[in-house]
Amino acid sequence: MRPANYPRTFAEDCDRALRLAWRASVAPLNHKVRWFFQLCSDPARIAWEGVSEQVIGGNLIGSDVAGLAERGLLGRIDFMAAFFGGYLTHAGDFTLAEAFYRDLIARGLRAEGFLGLADIYHTLANWREETREYEEGGIFPRRGPIPAAHAKDPIAKLELFSFAQAIDFYERAVSAAPEVSFYRLHLARCRIDAGDLRGAQAELEVAAQAASPNPYVEVYAKCVGQLITRDTKATGEFMPTPELRERYHTLVAARLAETDVVAAIGDTEPVPLCDAMALKGGYVMVTDGQATAMSLDLTFPAVKGVHLAMARDLGVGQKLAYDQFLISDGPRMGRHRLKMFVRPILMTGDDHALVGLPRQEETLRSDRPIVPMPGAGFNYYHWIIDSLGAVSLLDRAMGLEAVDFIMHRPLNAWQKELLDLVAPGMRLHVLPGPTEQRVLVNAFHLPTPARKNVPHPEAVRLLRARLSRHRKPRKGKRVWIGRPGIRGRMTVNEAAIQDYLASRGFEVFDPTGRTVADQIAFLADVEVLATLGGAALTNLLFCPTETKVVLLSAAFHYHDTFTVLANIIGQQCWVALGHSETRPNPYLIWAVFDQEVPLADVTVAVEQAIAAC
Repeated sequence: MRPANYPRTFAEDCDRALRLAWRASVAPLNHKVRWFFQLCSDPARIAWEGVSEQVIGGNLIGSDVAGLAERGLLGRIDFMAAFFGGYLTHAGDFTLAEAFYRDLIARGLRAEGFLGLADIYHTLANWREETREYEEGGIFPRRGPIPAAHAKDPIAKLELFSFAQAIDFYERAVSAAPEVSFYRLHLARCRIDAGDLRGAQAELEVAAQAASPNPYVEVYAKCVGQLITRDTKATGEFMPTPELRERYHTLVAARLAETDVVAAIGDTEPVPLCDAMALKGGYVMVTDGQATAMSLDLTFPAVKGVHLAMARDLGVGQKLAYDQFLISDGPRMGRHRLKMFVRPILMTGDDHALVGLPRQEETLRSDRPIVPMPGAGFNYYHWIIDSLGAVSLLDRAMGLEAVDFIMHRPLNAWQKELLDLVAPGMRLHVLPGPTEQRVLVNAFHLPTPARKNVPHPEAVRLLRARLSRHRKPRKGKRVWIGRPGIRGRMTVNEAAIQDYLASRGFEVFDPTGRTVADQIAFLADVEVLATLGGAALTNLLFCPTETKVVLLSAAFHYHDTFTVLANIIGQQCWVALGHSETRPNPYLIWAVFDQEVPLADVTVAVEQAIAAC
């Protein structure tokens, strides 16, 4: 059943499979073979679908999670066909996978073929909703020219994919094998993503009547029922898995509420941290040798904090107020991304989210409001922009001596160095352990000053004033920052790019192992900075206003995060976009793109940047 004109050798497929399995976002660090096997055996599931999914899935290993017995694939050659189709999909070969699944249908494997087609359309429909949420917020980059190599890639045509199409394929899979719960389970998952909770509930009720229903069916059925009825039950009665019974005592269908609504409920006034503002600017995008002027016209909402008589920190700045309201105007705006990095959020609906509350609780009180440190602190960009940006805004609005900050893990050296520069002497109490286990009495919700990974101009200006030691550029100081040895978002022609840049007088700067002080000092007088897209670009904060910036990225991974950062600072920016191989994850922003930025495009961008000096 090998498709005609298949583009890879067996050895190349083995290498790709190994790289896919070794991605932590697909297969956890333990039991990689098992997780990769499960991933490709169940084409409609990606292992890292919000961290709560992994808690559930890890506890069910040993059960027929992939439904192989129920699907009739055990001990049959048909299993290899289903497995290979799942591999193609999760390796990002959507077009090839679709042709493969249609061939399966023609050969009589109708349920498996329709399941595979449904998975492709389901994934791309989720990505379409994700990009819509960006666009509706007014901060998604305008679509520029797509590299010719990507012209037929489904990711370039997300508007063509919908949940309705995915549901149609799932229903065909169900019709081909109506007695199998596995296909109905995934039909229900798609209805949940589409916002049809009652339709999902009906499918799960039928799936539960199967002879040996998939173990996920009961979990999903009870979670959907909880979101519909909005009751609270003890975990021992509610969840079938020991992991969740141990971790959570109750599950709450929390209403999604904006800061102003929560403030009114608590009879308090929101605390303005920075006003709404607009940003207009632009940059140059280079694709297929052509330079195109791109405009920025963004609107940033006001950022407000709020005092809360009682709250829980769910992680990454997400707050549960009064155990009833999930504050929604934070970095996770949008129903399709509320679960990102936030383990206690098990499922989301249009206006409520299902949140797990722990069996053991610790109550924290203080005379001063307790402020959980927001942001994903393990990441360089998020620590500086989200965490320290929020601290800077709070300092300006209230003064840091008025609050007590808490954090769930000790600071490492670079985090502490940055914190000491931004907020010397700040009180920060390290309280290890799951954040949701603490009830915070007299709390303060400090939101991050970024929306959808685009930083608020006011936070950037405050951070630059506190961190940067920039001066006038030194003539001819050209710097290249690459990502050597990085498994995720690998640039396959990085060596050739670096050789070209060396011929144009660029020196290599590797921030790995350097102190923050070293980075600030080194970049203080750079004239031209060329770099691959990634968190290291946050170092634009340390560069002069006159620095010319060349950013290399993949067309489908590129966001306006760093072009916005450069525009706020006043730096001219060129973006060279290449083609890439996609390793899908449930969220487009989580997907991995192994990119190749054509040297001709890099040359155009770099030569224009040098000429502008």
